[in-house]
Amino acid sequence: MNSEKIVNYGATFQRSPIFFIVSRLVVLFFIIIIIFPLLYTLSLSVRSPETIYSAKFFLIPEEYSIQNYYDAFFYAEERLKVSFPRMFLNSIIVTFASVSLIISLSIFAAFSFSHLKFPMKESLYNVMIASVAMPAQVLLIPLFYILIYFGIINTYFAVILAYAGFLIPIGILILRMFFEQIPYELTEAGITDGATDFQLLINILLPLAKPAIATCIILLFLDTWNEFVYAM
Repeated sequence: MNSEKIVNYGATFQRSPIFFIVSRLVVLFFIIIIIFPLLYTLSLSVRSPETIYSAKFFLIPEEYSIQNYYDAFFYAEERLKVSFPRMFLNSIIVTFASVSLIISLSIFAAFSFSHLKFPMKESLYNVMIASVAMPAQVLLIPLFYILIYFGIINTYFAVILAYAGFLIPIGILILRMFFEQIPYELTEAGITDGATDFQLLINILLPLAKPAIATCIILLFLDTWNEFVYAM
């Protein structure tokens, strides 16, 4: 078996067929590692309650049952009088509203901390970032009494407000670091042309910050969607 010759941008080198086979096997191995937990989870979902807790390890179920899916959709409705679609809709509303609010406020705050000058800027930033280290469980009871005092307990707004308070510092941290990496010459050119601070943010910084904003959206979406304690 002859080695494969590769020509790329004027450089010529030979790739051994052994390397080709081994590299594909390594990739296939990692694909199996990634896919197997998903397949095993799917296998568990269609097993009968008796075989789920069986000590035997097998991927293909010996007995198939859709009881688990039935329980997922109707257990809460039968026991708690709350339908699964209603709970799913609540999660969607809270998650999308929270992420939208957090991203909007984080963008303006990150721009202020990175491009504007005002008293005690760094002190305020450090205090805000330090608040991320505080466990959310510490503020659970005080926040509960505050929400009762303002009469917004058991509302969408209460959960959205709690998520925003905890996650805005993370959004500001990510976006500020990205804004500060954008060359100053770009904003200086905008200032020379008479652009206001708002125009600099909208027309220059935001188009360049799309990767950072996308990263924030993904992280914030996962945090808010998976959060359990405050949602209760």
